[in-house]
Amino acid sequence: MRAYQFGILAVIVIGAWLSFPTDAHAATTLTSCQTISTSGDYILGNNVSSGGTCFSIRAANVTFNGNGKTITVSSGDAVEVAYYGSGTAAHHVTVSNVHSNSGVRTYGDPIHHVTFTNLNVSGITVYGSDDVTINGNTVGSDGISISNADATSGWYPLRPVVTNNTITGPIGHTTKILLELVGGKYHPCPRIDAIMTNNTINNYRNDNPAEANASVRIRCATHTTFTDNTIQSTGTTIGLYMRDESDDGVYEDNIFRTNSHEAIRIASGNEDKTFPSRNIFQRNQFISSTGQATFIQGMGSDNQFRNNLFWSAQTGLIDGADGNLYDHNTFYVTGSGESIQTFNYDHGPTDTWTNNIFSYAGATTVYGFDGFTTDRYAAHHNLFHNRSGVVAFFNYGSLSAWKSSTGDDASSFEANPLFTDPTNGDFSLQAGSPARNQASDGTNIGYDGTAAIMTPPSSPSTNTGPTIKILSPTSRRILGGIVLLHVKATDADGVAKVRFFVDGEFVGEDTTAPFRRSFNTRPLRNGKHAITFEAIDTKGAVTTRAHSMKVRNPFTIRLSVSWPYARVSGTIALRPRFINGGSAITVVEYFIDKRRFASTTAEPYTATWDTTSVANGRHRVTIRAIDARGRKATHTVYFRVLN
Repeated sequence: MRAYQFGILAVIVIGAWLSFPTDAHAATTLTSCQTISTSGDYILGNNVSSGGTCFSIRAANVTFNGNGKTITVSSGDAVEVAYYGSGTAAHHVTVSNVHSNSGVRTYGDPIHHVTFTNLNVSGITVYGSDDVTINGNTVGSDGISISNADATSGWYPLRPVVTNNTITGPIGHTTKILLELVGGKYHPCPRIDAIMTNNTINNYRNDNPAEANASVRIRCATHTTFTDNTIQSTGTTIGLYMRDESDDGVYEDNIFRTNSHEAIRIASGNEDKTFPSRNIFQRNQFISSTGQATFIQGMGSDNQFRNNLFWSAQTGLIDGADGNLYDHNTFYVTGSGESIQTFNYDHGPTDTWTNNIFSYAGATTVYGFDGFTTDRYAAHHNLFHNRSGVVAFFNYGSLSAWKSSTGDDASSFEANPLFTDPTNGDFSLQAGSPARNQASDGTNIGYDGTAAIMTPPSSPSTNTGPTIKILSPTSRRILGGIVLLHVKATDADGVAKVRFFVDGEFVGEDTTAPFRRSFNTRPLRNGKHAITFEAIDTKGAVTTRAHSMKVRNPFTIRLSVSWPYARVSGTIALRPRFINGGSAITVVEYFIDKRRFASTTAEPYTATWDTTSVANGRHRVTIRAIDARGRKATHTVYFRVLN
């Protein structure tokens, strides 16, 4: 019996020993920088430093746990997952819990299935590697860059996932892009299938950036999903910059807020001049505190903008006639200018504008057109609101004249949309809003929601702005024509640029000394006008100086025409091309063959002329402006009526 019991006990003990081997899967502790060429789990045991790249992973099935330790690097990367043409191509690698003054990266097209998570590093770079996940990291001014290494056209970085990261570019940083996806360099652009969601970018760059510096850039990469991201640029960079064939993407529920530059720019920079097409933009907020919400100078076809807010200080630019849809959006311009400026360089598919709210201020038109033809624009069920006057349409005048002349906006109307609190970003509609339930689908017109209010950080108290000395103009002189705005600006950190404003309107900037700008005073009314000079140093500190000038120019007016040659028929629109000089304009009158047929007291001083009211043949049209002092300016144009 005892022998039997002992045998059972021995089996149990041996079995237990065989079932639970001691530390069989323990991670290897690393205490110095090195190349990892063997699969396994690794953990950093202490802080380390290196003159070059510290850890280079060149094996498959590796986990590297930084253990919260700090890797200090003077040149190179804290950790790289790399393939240099020989040995094992790393795959299924996880790098986590690393703190470093430098960045991490992948390098090589054969690299795939790499995860970077819970890192606190200056930047994360993916060169050509596939299936890379970047999740839950805190990233500094080097940002996150996913690209094909630019010169290597075959290294397409397929299926990257970028989620739950916070990227911060502090005041003084000079990185061009903080979150970048580059699929290819040339047409045709590859299908990348990137997913970027729930990331936060705070970009405090406030110098004079080069062309198209942005918080986010999507370049030559198709089928991107970009959702629930919050992008804030408090300095001088673009929010979202899309270019080339960045097609078939979905951009939903994002916030892009900028300071002086546009919240979204769409363009092309490749030799083939191909433009983003078939993208869906939905429930996004495009906001610019002092700049434009949109600068869309090159867009492809079949893009859809649905239920977005475009809230800006300046008129936005949208390239037209590409067969794109704008539906249930709100365009709200806080400054003085058109709601939208659009241009059409080539005859293309008709753009459709439906169920939108256009709210603007100042005595200007709803739209500003360059090369407008009615066959490039189709619209209905829009609401138009001029907060400081009546609504006017390009050369056509009133909404009713616009409707009868173009056949568009038949179901559109002019009214105050009654936003809840637009000054503080609440663009939801009040209970009595005329936009409620008036859309073509029975829902509310426009973007019905609340914008995110973000407060920019103040410049560090230790960094004072530049000193400004005004050199021109002098307050004692009466000026006219072209004048020189000129200041001397100095700063210990260097002056990035000087910006010039007249009566609160931005009129230009200069990035090199001597800081000056020519300005045409002729469109101003005669009298005293405010000038503001704004100097910005290389670390973002700002100084402003107020000044004034007295302007006196000859009182002149010119009639603008929107039809080719001088042959006209039917009903046409008339307006002044410019009114120079004079004091406040009290009335603008129109005469046919010396007989007054129209007068108006509100900008843009438009009128319509029914040419069937006169006989066929040559007729003289005169426009006359009268200012507050009774002075008159006239201009006459001859037309040939052919009805």
